[in-house]
Amino acid sequence: METEHKLALLYQPRICKDLHEPFPIRYLGYTLFRERGESRSFPDLTLDPEELGAAYIIEYAVYYDYDIQHLYDLEHVWTAVDQTGGVTGCWGSFHGMRLRVDRLPAFRLEGTHPVLYAQPGKHALLPDPALFWLNDQFPESCGPKAGGGLLVPPMLEGRLQTDAAQDRMIAQHIRERFVFSPALQYEPETVEPEQVIPWPELLEKIPQMVEEELARIRQSQ
Repeated sequence: METEHKLALLYQPRICKDLHEPFPIRYLGYTLFRERGESRSFPDLTLDPEELGAAYIIEYAVYYDYDIQHLYDLEHVWTAVDQTGGVTGCWGSFHGMRLRVDRLPAFRLEGTHPVLYAQPGKHALLPDPALFWLNDQFPESCGPKAGGGLLVPPMLEGRLQTDAAQDRMIAQHIRERFVFSPALQYEPETVEPEQVIPWPELLEKIPQMVEEELARIRQSQ
C-alpha cells in the first residue's frame, strides 16, 4: 500500500496563482480519510468516503502567512478517490464555504491532479478564475479594502492571541507592504514535496510561523 504522503503528492492540487500575487503557499497539510471522520481543520465538517462511493478522501489544508485582509490564512481542497485510483469528487473552499468544484464545466485534471485557481490576495479556490467576480469585494480587497488583523480560529484558541492595537499594526503593515492590482493572469504555483506535510505537523507549526511574522512586522515599524 502506498504511504499517505505518496498519495497526498499523487493527488496534490495544482493551484494557479495571479502573476502579481504577493503571498506564496507555505505548506499543504494533508489528512487521509479511509472511513467517516471529522475534519480537524475545517469547522463542522464530516467526511465519509463510503457515502461518496470512494476508497478515501484527501483533505488538503493550504497555509499562507497572509490573506490580503488578515494575518494567517488557511484554505482547503478535498479530493475523493475511488478503488481504481480515479478522482470522483473535488471540493474547494470559498470564503468559508465548501463548494463542489468538479461539477462545474471548467473543472479539469492534469493526470490525477485537480487544477484550481487561487483568488488574488484571498486564495479562495475555484476551477475558473472568472468565478472570483462572485465575491462582491473582488478585486477591491487587494486595494482599498485591504488590511485587517490576526484571525484566531477555535482550533488555535489559547495558542494565538491578539488585541485591537496588534490588529491595527497588522492592518497597517498589509496596506503598506502588500496592496496590489491583480494581473488577472495566472500561473501554476510550485509546491515542493517537503512542503506537503501531515496536518498535525502543520497545526503545530502555525503558532510559531505566526509569531515569527508578528516579530518581523514589529521590527519593520
